[in-house]
Amino acid sequence: QMDDLQKFLVPKVVPGATVHLSSEEQAEIGVRMSDRGSVTFFDLRDGRIMAEENVVLPEGVGISSFAAGDPSQQAVAYGLSDGRMLVLEQDFKVTFQVDPDDHEKDIRTITPTIAYPAGSEPLLVDEAGRALKHLTMQHSGENTTAVALTEDGRLVMAAFEGRSNMITGEVTSERFGIELPPVEGEISQLLLEVKQRDLYVVHGGRFVSHYDVMNKQAPRLVQTVALVPEDETITAATILSGGFSLIIGTDRGAVAQWFQVRDADNVNHLTHIRSFKPMAGRVTTMAPEHFRKGFLVGDDRGNIGLYYATSNRLLLTRSTGSEPVRVVGIAPRANAVMVESAGDTIQTARVENDFPEISFSSLWQKVWYESYQAPEYNWQSSAATSDFEPKFSVAPLTFGTLKAAFYAMLVAVPLAVLGAIFAAYFMSPKMRSVVKPSIEIMEALPTVILGFLAGLWLAPWVDNNLAGTLMAIFMLPFSFVIASYLWHLL
Repeated sequence: QMDDLQKFLVPKVVPGATVHLSSEEQAEIGVRMSDRGSVTFFDLRDGRIMAEENVVLPEGVGISSFAAGDPSQQAVAYGLSDGRMLVLEQDFKVTFQVDPDDHEKDIRTITPTIAYPAGSEPLLVDEAGRALKHLTMQHSGENTTAVALTEDGRLVMAAFEGRSNMITGEVTSERFGIELPPVEGEISQLLLEVKQRDLYVVHGGRFVSHYDVMNKQAPRLVQTVALVPEDETITAATILSGGFSLIIGTDRGAVAQWFQVRDADNVNHLTHIRSFKPMAGRVTTMAPEHFRKGFLVGDDRGNIGLYYATSNRLLLTRSTGSEPVRVVGIAPRANAVMVESAGDTIQTARVENDFPEISFSSLWQKVWYESYQAPEYNWQSSAATSDFEPKFSVAPLTFGTLKAAFYAMLVAVPLAVLGAIFAAYFMSPKMRSVVKPSIEIMEALPTVILGFLAGLWLAPWVDNNLAGTLMAIFMLPFSFVIASYLWHLL
């Protein structure tokens, strides 16, 4: 569910095209970054400018490209005309002050600013010093990796690995720079996933080349795949949270998910996983959610679509007008969206999207999960990190329960019937007066209580007498037979 879109002019003091939209965690303050290095913080409700900062560039150096890292890290980078890049991130300081009108309440104040996690000095990407035409970057902790297409057509990579001195605490950075094997056709987009292991290069209109860049000193081209037919063109692409899935959009509105699948020879291949309901127009932009497998898509007819990959759902579509959508953004908690159109307007809206991973297909049908070799029934409601998608297939739970109940009944029904016959016709009245009420009391107890007793009372006893308990299972039948035989000999 999405609230009505709030529309206002693009908040800016310095002219420039928007290259990135985001917000702070509470979805109260929006962040707009321009191609001229200005960062504007504005009220998401009405567009009122709250603060604006400009990126400090070296003298005589201009901005030539922009790259947004994984949303969960909130790091972005400006590619510069001298072959360097400047990494920055949005930062929000939250303070609380006592309300002068009510001393039992606090007033929360959010102060926006920008920070430079890799230092205020630009990092060298291209040793030749040529302008960075296209750029992709990921920054995590003390490690930063960037891949860029230079103005003279070279594909270069630079990795910066930080090392901390355990005694002094001083952090030193080591740089690795290398030129990557070229690809055919014009490069339109570079995508580096958050773990800084895999690089995807969109080129030639319909091709994606996958590079393994885990070894920063010896990256290699793994494969080149045509993701769309010859009469179709890739117009936008993004990587979902976790870094496993590649989402592409085309000039015909098609939206599809691809990720690497390991074959029988233990070799990964970029594989088409699922196609989503298409957009009405040419896909112009995409933005992934921060911590889930959802993503927002915009097209050239002014439409936006909110998708969820695992459940293969188009959750909602909304028209923002007739102007093409240029940039979209999603709040960290996925509870708000930001859309900028070609008419120099931004529209924002609150979103209620609590359980997008639930659908009939995700509950009852096989689902192809990330890092799996084929679609499977799987139940894994949570994981150690948000990198892995929750798996809510109730099929194994349902059929497993029925299977366990069936085999339990195969044993329980004969025992119950034969036990009832024995108690009714062969058991002595004195013993029956003890056994029959005991069984009826057990019937009256819920299975939860029986499990509670088994866990708290029976399990510790079995643990202390495990050898005797296991031997009793096998020895009791033989003991009855031997005792009966000896009884007949008397």
